[in-house]
Amino acid sequence: DFIIYPNPSNQTIYIDGIRDVIEVQILNIEGKRIKSVQFKSNQIDISDLNQGVYFLKLVSSESTYVEKFVVE
Repeated sequence: DFIIYPNPSNQTIYIDGIRDVIEVQILNIEGKRIKSVQFKSNQIDISDLNQGVYFLKLVSSESTYVEKFVVE
């Protein structure tokens, strides 16, 4: 499992617990991809997202992980 913090957030979220991330996607509550982002460090800028509930989908060399986060 991985951890997203702070959750909720409005600027940046940080991710711990996963190595070898290949792809990062942000999905809306309906499961539609909002954007794909480069994962160069453990942080992702979410300042361009509207308030609401989203899902972060991480694809690593080992598996795919999905976790909910909230934008304030």
